[in-house]
Amino acid sequence: MTSLEQFQEFDGTIRKVIINGEMHFSVIDVFKHYGSGSRYPQKEWERAKSRLEEQGFDVATKMSQHKFPGQGQRPTPVANFDTFLRIAMIVTFKNWEGIREYMVTATHEKIEAQAEAQREREALRQKSKRIRLSYTEALIETHENRHPNFARATNAGYKGLFNMVASEIIKYLGLNESQAKYLRDHIGDLALTGITAYEAFAKHDMLAFGSQLSDEQQAKLTYQASQEILQIVKPRAERLKIDLVSGRPLLAPPDYSAGEIEN
Repeated sequence: MTSLEQFQEFDGTIRKVIINGEMHFSVIDVFKHYGSGSRYPQKEWERAKSRLEEQGFDVATKMSQHKFPGQGQRPTPVANFDTFLRIAMIVTFKNWEGIREYMVTATHEKIEAQAEAQREREALRQKSKRIRLSYTEALIETHENRHPNFARATNAGYKGLFNMVASEIIKYLGLNESQAKYLRDHIGDLALTGITAYEAFAKHDMLAFGSQLSDEQQAKLTYQASQEILQIVKPRAERLKIDLVSGRPLLAPPDYSAGEIEN
């Protein structure tokens, strides 16, 4: 069996989860599939737990409880790699070397993936800030008296993409006054991607129409651009089963059917 095949074997039988930035693995899964008394994994774990406690190992602080996704799932004990090393000192697991290699590899790959995702998020937010700056500059440059209504234009974009204005998004996300000042730091990556795209499009459209635009015209162009982007990001959010605004897993179908622009 190759290393990849072995990894896939364990990956299909041992559930894992990141808790406080650290990979944890299902204790019951390991005992169920690789314990010596696999017919009764819960009992085997309870015996091992008692022995650990007798030896002075603080199981309560070293273990966590996690409820994995799925119907009828209950909280189950999970442990990090170091804790499993301790468990393996008193329990004989089938193919422990393979399990250990899997845990090391899974931990490394997941942490690396998280770090890469964080770098990508930071790059997205920096790009969004640059586009936002150029968008606001375009609002000034194309406005009939060089004093645009920034709030109206901004809310027009939000309305087109989320069917909510800024104050409603703040309430929807449950942000406090301090967090509300940095609203875009609290929305999901897909939402921020959408905002960045429609502000870039709106900037292009405003510049194409000249330098005598009214507040209403600027808001309308922004709204139209955000509606175009909605047709791209909405299906993606639905496919990923996430809330477009927050980026969190979807619990109930949201309403992205944008209404009229509010003045």
